[in-house]
Amino acid sequence: MACNLIVATLSLLFVSLIAIHVRLPTPLSPPVATSAPVVYSATTPPPPPVVSPPLSDLTPAIIPSEYCGPSLPPDFYEDELYNIFQALLAQNDFTIWGKLLAGHSTKPVLPDQATLFVPLNAAVLDLRDRIDIDRNLIPYHIIPQRLSFDQLRAFEPLSTLPTLLPSKTLQITATPLNFTIQHTFITHPDIYLSSVFSVHGVEHLFPVPL
Repeated sequence: MACNLIVATLSLLFVSLIAIHVRLPTPLSPPVATSAPVVYSATTPPPPPVVSPPLSDLTPAIIPSEYCGPSLPPDFYEDELYNIFQALLAQNDFTIWGKLLAGHSTKPVLPDQATLFVPLNAAVLDLRDRIDIDRNLIPYHIIPQRLSFDQLRAFEPLSTLPTLLPSKTLQITATPLNFTIQHTFITHPDIYLSSVFSVHGVEHLFPVPL
């Protein structure tokens, strides 16, 4: 009798434990951590692009064969021409071209801004005593924009620059570190610089294209 009571009690306890186990919730798996999206930001901005002076700013309106006269005050204009002439004479190596620029029959009429390329005496010895100078020769050595040497070097190779000779251009033919124009070195940069005119000495004459 006592044995049966013990068995019944143990059975009841066993059933109760099973019921409790069944009601226990299944433990949840720990959440899987997800990485936050990585946002990349440039710590160093890219270098600015090299910007050459715009060719459109250098290209003048149609320049007639009889050059446009300047709108500069006459006294200021004449003083500028005189200063250019004196700067060339002071260099000693550019006196022949300097005299051509001041000559009655070869003196160019400059626009309000201009860059002049002046060949060395050694390059123009045959012009020293000639009176039949090609009237296109000097205007082909003049750009209707005031450009310092540093500004010229900012142009990309093979850039073209308009001249006072209609439809004729000069070409940048080398890199800034080995700068040439029309395959000719600028031997004396910035011989003369003012607010309106600049003058550079070049190694050779620029042959006028046909």
